[in-house]
Amino acid sequence: MIKDIGPEEKDLTTAQIILVDRLISLLGVIRLIEEKAKEDGVFRGRDLIPSLKASYIAYNNTVRLTLEKLGIDKRMGDRVLTPLEIATEFDKEKKAREKKNE
Repeated sequence: MIKDIGPEEKDLTTAQIILVDRLISLLGVIRLIEEKAKEDGVFRGRDLIPSLKASYIAYNNTVRLTLEKLGIDKRMGDRVLTPLEIATEFDKEKKAREKKNE
């Protein structure tokens, strides 16, 4: 993702770095909600489980808005990466930078 807005982390503004950091946190929360739904099912009786009903859509919408604010949209590539793919790519790049700095 940094390559989409950077091309390197040193090229990002403080605001962009903060948005990327917040995006990663949001993706973590979304992932936890998805795992909880996988364990417990999606419905409790006739209603959605509370985490889906109250938060899941809001978190996903916030991810979409954050990506837009960063200037990343579906037209930037052949296909849009999933939030999990974005987080995985970010982790790979972060580990590579850390290894380089050792």
